[in-house]
Amino acid sequence: LQSAKNKAHAQTILMANSCFDKSFTMLPGVSAALQALWQDRGVRLAVARGYEYELNDSAIYLFENMERICDEKYVPSATDVLRARVRTNGIIETHFKMNDVIISMFDVGGQRSQRRKWIYCFDDVKAVLFVVSLSGYDMTLIEDSSVNRLEESLNLFSQIVNNRFFREASFVLFLNKFDLFREKILYSGRHLRFYFPDYRGPDFDVDRGALFIQHKFALRNQNSAKVLYPHFTTATDTSNIQVVFQVVMDMVIRQNLSQVTLL
Repeated sequence: LQSAKNKAHAQTILMANSCFDKSFTMLPGVSAALQALWQDRGVRLAVARGYEYELNDSAIYLFENMERICDEKYVPSATDVLRARVRTNGIIETHFKMNDVIISMFDVGGQRSQRRKWIYCFDDVKAVLFVVSLSGYDMTLIEDSSVNRLEESLNLFSQIVNNRFFREASFVLFLNKFDLFREKILYSGRHLRFYFPDYRGPDFDVDRGALFIQHKFALRNQNSAKVLYPHFTTATDTSNIQVVFQVVMDMVIRQNLSQVTLL
């Protein structure tokens, strides 16, 4: 902290059991402390270097909108909701209709502790949407700091794409957080070759780096007959996700209808 007086505000946050009262309004003391801390140059510098430690991807957005969020009349916007992260635990099932076809989607936790709950639970899956964070190329697992996150994703993808339970499933690879990947490649100095020595492209070539990662996933598919459908995405960009998801769902629906024999 640059200002010594802000130590009291930091202590307020650390000691608070909750940031909200029973009506989910932010507590005045917490609100004042958060806004004061965001004005501290030391805090801003620490947040700007968040890629060096475990800082939530939405932290800067939340800090920049702190005054609005702390207002007692605050109502979350659609963007606020998209920026809120809730870690998936277990299996979350959602049903929706698209082009007169009922689709069941299962969201499963990717953490190691979650995988044993779902990896052998599906024997009639029509499509697998595998989401990987591009921006995690320089980060390690929370549960094991010796393991690179992208390497872990590659290993998990290998297990799933080559698993007998998903032999007939279409595979869609969402290479997500392209916006954060771009920022890191261009401005952080954390070059892709530092973490993946087999990368031979230019340090500041975002597209070359992204395609390199895409190719590493493609190489993990041992079934030459299985087609992988990769897409670069930014989950907080609703227009991007809407277009990509529509394309993916149309592909899945067409592929599964083609497998139906009409008698």
